[in-house]
Amino acid sequence: MQDSRIYLDNYTVLEKEWLNPTFYRLRLDASTIAAVARPGQFVNVRVTPTCDPLLRRPLSIFRVHRQSGWIELLVKLVGRGSRLLSEVQPQEQLNLLGPLGHGFDLETCNTALVVGGGIGIAPLVFLIEELIALQRSVMVFLGFRHQKEVCCIGILKNLPLHLEVATDDGSVGFSGLVTSVLENYLQTNSLSDSTCIFACGPTPMLKKIDSLARRFSLPWQFSLETFMACGIGACMGCAIPAANGADYKLVCKDGPVFSNGQVKIDG
Repeated sequence: MQDSRIYLDNYTVLEKEWLNPTFYRLRLDASTIAAVARPGQFVNVRVTPTCDPLLRRPLSIFRVHRQSGWIELLVKLVGRGSRLLSEVQPQEQLNLLGPLGHGFDLETCNTALVVGGGIGIAPLVFLIEELIALQRSVMVFLGFRHQKEVCCIGILKNLPLHLEVATDDGSVGFSGLVTSVLENYLQTNSLSDSTCIFACGPTPMLKKIDSLARRFSLPWQFSLETFMACGIGACMGCAIPAANGADYKLVCKDGPVFSNGQVKIDG
């Protein structure tokens, strides 16, 4: 059972670090959120002290240190909101609403295959660290477009896991799609009954993973990326078709993490 407490407050920025020209990391003193957050959940961030821009930005909780009371957010520089947020400095405050959403279920998985594409790595490091704390076996597959986007490798190399990296142009690791690396692993390794796939990334990547999961009879949990305005299910702006084709699910409230048979993976 996931904790249902949600907080709305101002939190102090402790650190800001550019990991490469595209991604930056924010660490915030947010003990209330850190105490109850679960992997896969997110926070809705007001990127400036004013109402311009009006809408908050949903950001996955990247890492958590409960004892020290901090959380981290991983942000990709893509538009006005993320650019404004990149201007924040340590000791300034950000207004956060969270933790929000339904996160990953870690209970039934003893061997985890964790797959991330680009900014899809954002909810996965917290997940990986929690899986390792639960003494699960973890294999990580990360895909990026090119070397300048590769990030978080230093964090992961310090953890007891198996790591594979792919880039579209072959500048780091395997040359090609990360799903090709995953497919090769599935074809050449014996899989236990408690093996499952966790993933976040672009829809074509998730569609391919869904196909592989069906082929190898593996359960999956996907963290979906979509536009979310309110973050609490009120605006209905993040509705996606349910697997039955007749209903809809709200990514912000019913997800962002979904499992086999809950939603359609199109793309």
